[in-house]
Amino acid sequence: MEESSQNSARQNAPIRLGYVPLIDVAPLIVAKEFGLFAERGLSVELVREPGWATVRDKLVLGRELDGAHALAGLAFATSYGIQCVPQLCVTGFVLNRHGNGVTFSRDLWEDGVRQISDLRAGQTGLGGRKLRLGIVHPVSSHHYLLRSLFGRQGLALADEAEVIVLPPELMSTSLERSVIDGFCAGEPWNSAAIASGAGFCLATSEELCESHPEKVLLVRGEFAEQRHDEHLLLIAALHEACEICDEPDQRADIARLLSSEQYLDLPLEVVENSLCGEFHRGFDQFSPTDSLHVFSGESINRPSVELANLVLSQLRGCGQLPTKSRGDRPSPEEIFRDDLYAEALERHASPSAVAI
Repeated sequence: MEESSQNSARQNAPIRLGYVPLIDVAPLIVAKEFGLFAERGLSVELVREPGWATVRDKLVLGRELDGAHALAGLAFATSYGIQCVPQLCVTGFVLNRHGNGVTFSRDLWEDGVRQISDLRAGQTGLGGRKLRLGIVHPVSSHHYLLRSLFGRQGLALADEAEVIVLPPELMSTSLERSVIDGFCAGEPWNSAAIASGAGFCLATSEELCESHPEKVLLVRGEFAEQRHDEHLLLIAALHEACEICDEPDQRADIARLLSSEQYLDLPLEVVENSLCGEFHRGFDQFSPTDSLHVFSGESINRPSVELANLVLSQLRGCGQLPTKSRGDRPSPEEIFRDDLYAEALERHASPSAVAI
């Protein structure tokens, strides 16, 4: 009887989902503010977190959060115990692709930097020292995007730069204060640096890695098991929210919602820069934003084994995976749960949902 009462209490408790202030949290905020969670009988609390280390720790420890808007790489970092105690966390839904940029300082622009080959150590006005570049977490796509950017010019990131981990919302101010010379982070923090005059965006994630998954809905394995039906309803609500986020005529309203004090607390024009119309890269450079933020589509949202293996290959390329295999380590299919995605859409998808 006591165990039954505890299970009932868990089922009735609000679902607490963490997020880091970025534009790609839009599906969670849209699902909350447009009533998509409530329509499915879900009580969801969105909890703003300062950075990815906090999200990881709260998920691993099972304190305060049931799940989160999270870096795809955190699914494996938590489950494999990379820089933390191992705790199985799973994803049944990929929230988006792209939305990241690589931004460098105004001083480097004035030193003549126009492409990555201009950044070779000792060839800029840095007094011969290495570049200081910010990333948001060691297992983030941003780390791999920087490696790719330098690798395309035959340069090794480790040889050319000192890499510093900072929360996304500190990137722009750190660039303004010359703590770092550049960074790779998600929007709107590139736009914030551009708007302040502190930086210019040299490359976007779509230009560097067309297929990489960015954020996922990450939940503790025990949540996925014990609150299975609610988890499926979460996935279905976010699927509908992602469709809304990709509708061009909704983007302006979503930008206003995201920019509000309750969520990102930023000037509207900073949020609109990458979400609506053309993306101003700084110093009179513009580029279209048709694919800067991509939220919807079966190939986008499905947590397939192919996407799981792509993320694993990125971790492996940075030497972050243990060298010896372990029989008790979850397989990619046990972490990227395509089966949960399929079940959620089969049972709970809205009438407009894409057929699977």
